[in-house]
Amino acid sequence: MQFLFVKVNKISVKVGGIFGKATELKELRLKVGLKQREVADIFEISKNYLSMIESGKRKCSEKLYTELKEYYETMNQTEGLEAIFDYVRIRIPSHNAKYVIENILLMDFENFYEKPTGLFGYFIMYEYDNIRVLLSKNGDDRGILIELAGQGCRNYEYVLNELDQKWLDFFTRCMLVDGVVKRIDIAINDYVEYFALSEIARKRKKQEFDSRFKKSRVIDSTNDVEEISEGITIYFGTRNSLVYFCFYQKNYEIANREKIPVEEVDVKNRYEIRLHSEKAQKFIEFYLEDTYLLRSARSVISQQLCFFEKKRNGDLQIWSKWQRFVGATKYVDLSMQVKKPSFERKLRWLGYFCAQAMKMADIAGGQEGFNYLAEIIRDVELSEKNKKILAQHLAESHDILSENGRLIASKTGEIIY
Repeated sequence: MQFLFVKVNKISVKVGGIFGKATELKELRLKVGLKQREVADIFEISKNYLSMIESGKRKCSEKLYTELKEYYETMNQTEGLEAIFDYVRIRIPSHNAKYVIENILLMDFENFYEKPTGLFGYFIMYEYDNIRVLLSKNGDDRGILIELAGQGCRNYEYVLNELDQKWLDFFTRCMLVDGVVKRIDIAINDYVEYFALSEIARKRKKQEFDSRFKKSRVIDSTNDVEEISEGITIYFGTRNSLVYFCFYQKNYEIANREKIPVEEVDVKNRYEIRLHSEKAQKFIEFYLEDTYLLRSARSVISQQLCFFEKKRNGDLQIWSKWQRFVGATKYVDLSMQVKKPSFERKLRWLGYFCAQAMKMADIAGGQEGFNYLAEIIRDVELSEKNKKILAQHLAESHDILSENGRLIASKTGEIIY
């Protein structure tokens, strides 16, 4: 059987025989992270019918095939968009700054400069290249605060790149030690201008949008002395909101600062997302599972905002430019309800962060007749929090009691831990 390789928006799909289109459509759908039910609802077909098309049991018409393919290509649109972390603030439950710098940031403690501070109520700051580690006094349960402002994020990205690591690795290390995310800023740079911010401003004025924010405002700035436009800025929410958006024309900002024509600036718009407290924590938990920052950020935007356009009959539909910008997104649970730590989450983090090292230790130990893993964990004392997680997990399948900090089998009285 001969096969044809079709390239669709950087997606390589193997097509062969009568199942070619079925395989292609299924792989395209999975690539953009859409469920069959979501696609079926959009195209007003049954989920069962779509399932049969993807399995090759039903023939897909050329019209539906073309429409599905074009839709998936649109949803996979990432051209000209770049998502970056622009501010990170995470609290680590420890008072050992050296440990945090060397084992969480993976940097050399000796490179950091120590100085007194009053920032955020902390009293000592360790700083290197805009990367800050703030220490609280002994007895203060706030522990240590890692702060990376805009340039600090860029500098720490350089550190991660040198270590062949990603932001996912850093946040995983923070979560493994029960870190608490206090603030996260994400910026999406738009290099092709998916829409003009003047269009967003007009739709806001005409009420052709839906928003979870109670407040929004538009600022159209002009330098009255030089009679030069400084661009449009649109705010959704307020600076005191747990979720806050700022959309602005980055090209005007750079052009005015560098004294160059606005046409010479590569980036057009910037869409900034600011998340505080529980919302920031929830986002990082979602990002660790989604693993794709641009999709995670666009998912937050699409849940908070939607812009519409009018059909010929006057009805509203999602604005095509907006839909192309947000692309295929997922549901992000930013609710205030705190998700309890679970044994399964601990295992997922362990598998992601430590699997390679554990495998090496297992292979080496097998050859040398020594159990490295058992030696490492032999004298480890579980924290009270982790004891509760373990007790809750074991209680689901075994009769386990927790008494005076010990885990006891209720039937035999055996002390498990």
